[in-house]
Amino acid sequence: MPDNKPPFAKILVAITEDWFLLSHFRPLIIELRLLAREVVVVTRDSGRLAEVRSLGVRTIDLDYNRSSLNPVREAATIKHFLRILHAEKPDVLHLIAMKPIVLGGVAGGLARVPHTIVHMTGLGFLAISPTVKARAARLVALAILRRVIARGSSWLVVENPEDLAFLKDGGVKPEDRVTILGGAGIDPEAFPELPEPRVEMPIAAFVGRMIHPKGVDVLMEAAALLKQRGVPLAVELYGRSDDGNLEAIPSSVLTAWSDGDRTKWLGFTSDVAAIWRRAATFRIAGPQPRRHAARAAGGRSLRPPTDRHGRARMPPLR
Repeated sequence: MPDNKPPFAKILVAITEDWFLLSHFRPLIIELRLLAREVVVVTRDSGRLAEVRSLGVRTIDLDYNRSSLNPVREAATIKHFLRILHAEKPDVLHLIAMKPIVLGGVAGGLARVPHTIVHMTGLGFLAISPTVKARAARLVALAILRRVIARGSSWLVVENPEDLAFLKDGGVKPEDRVTILGGAGIDPEAFPELPEPRVEMPIAAFVGRMIHPKGVDVLMEAAALLKQRGVPLAVELYGRSDDGNLEAIPSSVLTAWSDGDRTKWLGFTSDVAAIWRRAATFRIAGPQPRRHAARAAGGRSLRPPTDRHGRARMPPLR
């Protein structure tokens, strides 16, 4: 009889937010459950841990304090993480996003976890912010990444060749232990092609977190210029202000933008497909290939910008 025993006893996944896992990494969790007898997810509880557990995993609540660069607080989080690792004794540590990678990378080394997956979901403010704090944080993060990836049992996952080049320029040398994984993707059946909406004024919709790197403020500047020129266009913003992000746009600013007429901030919605039944086009000023795919699948016109690497971020569609 074939041996169907999973290759690992336990995989521990560290990710910043429960909602981030649910929006982007459900398929990953399904695959990891095939590889281990038990999967444990260490993430912050925003009220959706029950949904995470419904995927067949065990959860542990840990706040990574995404907006903090306080070394005392970071040391306390590493200590907490280390206690978790000593108690759980995972075979594989799968670190998703920058904070878990940096803090979990230190804790994983101290706990001597046998295997570590470093799963980059973008470089964030570490790569683009010119502030002194960001530069200092970048030096620390790269130093930790160099040590983690130097372990022969580690593996690096990045979203594009440019992010890999950035890490290599910073001294991170994964050799051949690297995978380029373009993004989370979408379910095409959840976003069927839609007829053109019948509305008095065309609607340009934005769906995403309300943070500066997504380009929301650039979109609002463009909308203001169009209004001055008499171009009829309504803008609808869907997404919450991400208070845990250093680059968050405050709710007060979003409320000020929302004039109730041509511009509306409508907050978070889980029914993204419904937005594309109303919107004639979407605008996006930051590199979000998953958003492109959702809108394109719904048959809406694309307005992709060039990204910081100088190319249009239009994902391959099948």
